[in-house]
Amino acid sequence: IIIPNDNAAPVVQTLSPADDATGVPADFKLSITFQEAIKAVSTKKVKLIDVNTPTLPVQEFDATAGVLSNGNKTVTFTPTASIAFLRQYAVVIDAGAFTDIFGNSFAGYSNLT
Repeated sequence: IIIPNDNAAPVVQTLSPADDATGVPADFKLSITFQEAIKAVSTKKVKLIDVNTPTLPVQEFDATAGVLSNGNKTVTFTPTASIAFLRQYAVVIDAGAFTDIFGNSFAGYSNLT
């Protein structure tokens, strides 16, 4: 059986916590679900950023530090940095941090507003 390359890069389907979520507990886990199975790329980063100080990440993960699940469609990171109440945070993912089984590279992601 030959599976042809779909020539399509992985795309973020959902984030947990979701964009604009409120009441997120301080000990949350960050989960990113893609529309297809992915592989993490070493040295590429996933960053948790306080939107008030976007140049200084609250926490930075190597993409390979995440735990894959859901048929390798979901990657989960467990932040260890302290987050503050009543603050807005964003997720920034480096371009190329993930690829699909054909090597098509993820374009990157940011929900900074």
